Amino acid sequence: MKGKKAGRRIAAWLTAIVLMSGMLVGCGKSGLGADADGNAADGSGAAQGEAMGRYVEKDVDLGGNALTDWNSRLFKQADGSFRLVDNSGFVLRSTDGGASWTREDLPWLAKMKEEDKYIRTMAFGLDGTAAVVWTEPEEGSGEDGNGVQLKMDMQLTLVKPDGTLIPVTINLEPEDM
Repeated sequence: MKGKKAGRRIAAWLTAIVLMSGMLVGCGKSGLGADADGNAADGSGAAQGEAMGRYVEKDVDLGGNALTDWNSRLFKQADGSFRLVDNSGFVLRSTDGGASWTREDLPWLAKMKEEDKYIRTMAFGLDGTAAVVWTEPEEGSGEDGNGVQLKMDMQLTLVKPDGTLIPVTINLEPEDM
């Protein structure tokens, strides 16, 4: 019995010593600093204080297009490009991973705006098919200077990459509403 107790004590002391030495020594190389140019002394070329291995935000020029904070979305396309969609009525496209953006002129989107259709939300599939939820203003709204009142009956339209508009009808029973 005494042999087992002594063995456990030795194992406990060895474990404690290993843990304490790990705390005192720490991780990584000691004495790392930066050279005169601010590069890390480990040869990685990283500037001192620069975050490595995590996302770092940076401002991107959107070509003067202001996004609405509450309803802008980003969609990756099959060709690797990105579409940045804003329900205020424009679509931006990036083919360089988001470094630069150009406004896409989509005839169907311009036509919807001309027809006074208010886009509530919009999404793009990988193949470029768009799903657009929209509505129209109430009759006579906006004439009194109090802003436009929108109808509550939302419409859904699918837009194929070639511009074909496909209205979608959703028939709900009264108990589903």
